[in-house]
Amino acid sequence: MSLAKITLLIGVCCLTGCGPDIETQTSSTNQRDYTRTVSIDGVDVLTVTCSYLGNTPVDVEQYQEKYTHDFQKIKTNFYRVEFVNHTDFEIEAVGIFYQMRVGEYRGKANRSAVDFEEVWGRVDIPARSGISNELNFVWAKGPNTLVKNYTFRAKHPVDQTDVEFDCEVSLLYQ
Repeated sequence: MSLAKITLLIGVCCLTGCGPDIETQTSSTNQRDYTRTVSIDGVDVLTVTCSYLGNTPVDVEQYQEKYTHDFQKIKTNFYRVEFVNHTDFEIEAVGIFYQMRVGEYRGKANRSAVDFEEVWGRVDIPARSGISNELNFVWAKGPNTLVKNYTFRAKHPVDQTDVEFDCEVSLLYQ
């Protein structure tokens, strides 16, 4: 391919957008409970469901084995988060970025697939299946929201090329 054709192709891509169209739809029953679906070029790829559980973990023993935060002394909000893969291929976690809506996040903000595996027990979401975790929690000095921005890698639903996309999980603290 000549340099002129490559330049023309790059120019067309910049003007029309070569990447896939990634959209997110959210439906909420209230401020804490919601479902968010990510689609690529109009095809649903991943759904995340977030459900508020209260101020105590569902499985206290499991929580205390993994975390040192004292939810009995410091008011903590717990959530169940479920990811459902709608594709015929596994979806792989690439990383997570943590931040607070108000103020700074104290802790490790950038997390890797290894960190995802420590929390979720795996780095992938199997094809046509889901994974869930009831140990998602947040605490703060006042009303705030912990935002976990997950980056995933999946196969494009039409041409099976690799596509990375983000999915935000927001945990409200009140």
